[in-house]
Amino acid sequence: MLIRTQDKKSIVNAIHIYVSPQIGSKKRYLFGRYHGASFLNDNSTTLGVYESDDAVLQELDAIALFFAQNPNGIYQMR
Repeated sequence: MLIRTQDKKSIVNAIHIYVSPQIGSKKRYLFGRYHGASFLNDNSTTLGVYESDDAVLQELDAIALFFAQNPNGIYQMR
C-alpha cells in the first residue's frame, strides 16, 4: 500500500504498519516497514507522529477504510 508520509517528503510502499511509543516521549509514532529488510536494517520509516493513543488509532482506522475503498490509491497521512 502506498502511503505518503505526514511531512509529505516520501511515498512508502508499506507492507506492515505499526504503532510505537518513542522512549521518553508521550507521543505515538506510526511506522511503515517496506520490502528489503535485512539483519542490519529493518527498512522502516516514520509515517506520522501523534499526540495520543486515540489519535494514532483514528489514523490507523482511516488508513484501513481508505484502502478498503481505494486499493490502488495513495493514502496521505494526516
